[in-house]
Amino acid sequence: MLIDWQFMSISGIGEDLGKLFGVNMSLGIIPPEQYLRFQTSLYNAYLEGLRDMGWQGDAGLVKYGFCLSTALRSVWEVPQFFSILAQLEDDPDNTQLKERLNRLDCIINVHKQMAMEADFISL
Repeated sequence: MLIDWQFMSISGIGEDLGKLFGVNMSLGIIPPEQYLRFQTSLYNAYLEGLRDMGWQGDAGLVKYGFCLSTALRSVWEVPQFFSILAQLEDDPDNTQLKERLNRLDCIINVHKQMAMEADFISL
């Protein structure tokens, strides 16, 4: 079991997992080519941990909370994306900005995919 005391709170099921996944993408801890692998792995381990602790609820609720809480992180990723686009207008050859823009684009695509997945989950 892993407890993250920094975000200890009462929250929806799967929400803490979305925070973990989203923050680690944002910080660059997870490489973009590994986003899907980590997403699947984290979800499966989280659900297994819940089951090991005796929780017998609907796995769809976990997936919904995970997808929605991850997707909502776009609130701060999208403005960064546009800020970097504006900076690249003044400095179009800046490779660091281009790399950051590419990573943000990948993250935002994950957010969009997870938002669509949340839409299709029947609760």
